[in-house]
Amino acid sequence: MIDKENGNYGSCINEGLRHAVGKYVKVLDADDWFDTENFDQMVEMLKHVDVDLVVSHFAKVDASGHVADVRDLHIPSGQTLDMDTLSRKRSVQGLWMHEIAYRRENVIQMGYHQEEGISYTDVQWGFSPMAMVKTVFFTGLLVYYYRVGREGQSMDVNVYRRQFAQEFRCTSAMLADFVGMKAVSQAVEQMMADKMRGRIIALYKRALVDMDDRHNEAMIAFDELLKAKSPALYKAVGCRLLSVPLFCYPYIGAWRKNRDGRLLQLVLRLYRRYKR
Repeated sequence: MIDKENGNYGSCINEGLRHAVGKYVKVLDADDWFDTENFDQMVEMLKHVDVDLVVSHFAKVDASGHVADVRDLHIPSGQTLDMDTLSRKRSVQGLWMHEIAYRRENVIQMGYHQEEGISYTDVQWGFSPMAMVKTVFFTGLLVYYYRVGREGQSMDVNVYRRQFAQEFRCTSAMLADFVGMKAVSQAVEQMMADKMRGRIIALYKRALVDMDDRHNEAMIAFDELLKAKSPALYKAVGCRLLSVPLFCYPYIGAWRKNRDGRLLQLVLRLYRRYKR
């Protein structure tokens, strides 16, 4: 038990890593819980495996206590698997932090440091250490229960809008990790590039479409950083089409050229109507 000053999510991870001594490390958020019986089974399994990444199932639990269906990861369970092969699977590319446990030695060796003082840095935990993964073991067990829908939590719509800039600060840290990354293989490096590009596009779309905020200062500042740090990624993001096949319009590239462009505003407005 560590008693420390509040530094938000990332500071807890960083402090925990300084004290951890086990072979593997897994994060449990304050709102959530483990299935203790399945967690015990997982720990027993880990006594007999030697991999870089351990994957288990998670389920969302809403405010009424309803448990969502567990998604199929399409990964064989109970055997050591090669990350180069698995990296092509969409389910592996989109693993949530609730599903993963890392070999602690790898996380320490890479000098991992999570952003402190802000929320939403769980995505950094689910991203940066992946560069070190060569081997994977899927337990097939439902271990993690993720609580959603509680009023006032970081993903509450009103809270999220107020703290949206923190998403870009977190993504800036992920970008720094990505640019300085030495991935274990070309396949993993490509997976990391795809994950990075996907996250950036998702945030831009959230700002431009969902929030109708073409002048978001945090996004503008991040876009300049992206251009300076990774020109190839900057170009790839700018070519993204809004929606295929109905809205084949490079809306991010258009936003960069003219944030108040009439065609951009018209297409975004029509797309919102279509989505509704």
